Amino acid sequence: MRRSILALLAFLAAAVPVEAATLRGTVRDSATGKPVAQARVELLEAAGTRVVTTDDGGSFAIEILATGPVTLAVSHPGYQVTRLELSTSAR
Repeated sequence: MRRSILALLAFLAAAVPVEAATLRGTVRDSATGKPVAQARVELLEAAGTRVVTTDDGGSFAIEILATGPVTLAVSHPGYQVTRLELSTSAR
């Protein structure tokens, strides 16, 4: 049985203002609440795909370059992939 990952974002709203903004968050185990180190965090948007890895505390920061819909995909061995659909807009 694969466990779930919970991606807690520093900000998450229906529309995130963008001017080359940075999305910051923490990836945690959904059952224990413990941080997940070395999780792969992918941001898929019209401007391309960027990938970062969480640090030992489960934290990450990834730059958003374009406005419009984006997908944040979080994965780690032993966990099921978690996807979050976000919408970004210009300020």
